Amino acid sequence: MEESGVVVSGGTVASWVASGVVLWSTAFVLLRALFPKRSYDFCNRAVSTMHAVTAVCLACLSVADWSCPVCPLAAASSPSQVPRPSPPSLFPSVSPVTLQPSRAMT
Repeated sequence: MEESGVVVSGGTVASWVASGVVLWSTAFVLLRALFPKRSYDFCNRAVSTMHAVTAVCLACLSVADWSCPVCPLAAASSPSQVPRPSPPSLFPSVSPVTLQPSRAMT
């Protein structure tokens, strides 16, 4: 992914995901320790609520212009949104099968 001159490698994304898993798991374990008489579901919902609030706050911080947060409408896609060309096939000698419509027997 490339956006505004910053290149993110697959390893970096994996480390972000792994650190997120560790962070939210730790939050759950801490809540279980802080509230031992509360149920598993209570702690799970509390962590889910914290996660949702964090996501909304980060999404709000990512809006560039609050006068029109989704402007410009129908604008061209940014380079990071444009689909990349598909990688070469693992089996180049095998061509895809094209199905022909069958004729009804009369």
